[in-house]
Amino acid sequence: MSNFIDNVNKKSQSNKTRRFHDYKSPKAVFYGAGEHGVAACNSCLNFGFNVVAFCDSNKTGNIDVVVHGNTITLPIISPEKLKSEYSDAFVVVSVKNPMFEKEIIQKLMNIGIKEELILNYDDYKISHSDLYIKEMSGFSDSFLSGHLKGYEWSYNFFEDNISKNVIVNIACLRQGVKVDNIHTGGKQYFDLSINGYEFTEDEVVVDCGYFTGDTAQNFIRSVNNRFKKYYGFEISKYNLSRQKDYIVSDKRIVVVKKGCWSYATEFFASLDIDSSSRICNAETQRGAEGTTLSVVQTISLDSFFSTEPDIPTLIKMDIEGAELHALLGAKNIIQKHKPKLAISAYHKPEDIYELPRLIKELNPNYKFALRHYTNGLFETVLYAY
Repeated sequence: MSNFIDNVNKKSQSNKTRRFHDYKSPKAVFYGAGEHGVAACNSCLNFGFNVVAFCDSNKTGNIDVVVHGNTITLPIISPEKLKSEYSDAFVVVSVKNPMFEKEIIQKLMNIGIKEELILNYDDYKISHSDLYIKEMSGFSDSFLSGHLKGYEWSYNFFEDNISKNVIVNIACLRQGVKVDNIHTGGKQYFDLSINGYEFTEDEVVVDCGYFTGDTAQNFIRSVNNRFKKYYGFEISKYNLSRQKDYIVSDKRIVVVKKGCWSYATEFFASLDIDSSSRICNAETQRGAEGTTLSVVQTISLDSFFSTEPDIPTLIKMDIEGAELHALLGAKNIIQKHKPKLAISAYHKPEDIYELPRLIKELNPNYKFALRHYTNGLFETVLYAY
């Protein structure tokens, strides 16, 4: 038995009583009535989840959310009311900083909420939406039967124990085993705890999946506003409309209203599920009620930067499963200039082995690391540097 399989089996056995599909509650209360919780709740409602209220220790009143174009009002309840009137509901902990999740879960358990009914946002999504499971998670009891060789390769490929542990945790999660405390710490995409992953004052950043400029804000803070250029690629006009004014006015930041792919073309794209805007085709969206498909343009990074004066020094990608194609579109840049790479590796089950394998083939001089930035299945980042 390989070390990988042995470690997966050990973790699966120790957590065997906490499997996602054992949970039966049909309704949920979102704990956290802040901006992050509201956005997460809105996303779940649009996927067809039965969310009945928010819970917050510091807020009261109501919150309006938009579901398929219609506004519905959800109450904000106290933890005491949660226990007395919603004791059979899931409690979905959705806070901006996942490092607070453990503390919140303990507080909920202290007032009598059953541990098996407390999940974080990511766990709730993959356990309660057939559409989301099919498209995003690869979640199934037989998951490893289709990916065993790839995950074993990845486990042996990465040299550090943190990366190896991430792979084991993800394999467990994709089989439906609840794994606790898997956040590896550090700043997502800018994790200076990785030895050799560093920044200079001359960074030229390429942000594929710019969203609202949130990653740009985090980068600026991480480097104390010392950088050369920042290119953001984003397909959603709505997301771009939510940029901060100081980001819009910064002449060093260039926004390109195109998606990143292996070549220039046009695709259908889903643009109205908040941060999950993604390139797709009509078939992948069948059954997603309320989803609108729009035509968007794509470009390869090699083509784009062939006419730009700057050479990328850091490429970040979080583009909902299009990462492999976008990396192929940056083949020349990766081979010739070896920019640092921070690539999301969780949208597809095979990302965790196909992406590092591709990068290694394009340029064998990279070092690699995996880090994970939630306590659920999502936000795994592959670093190459």
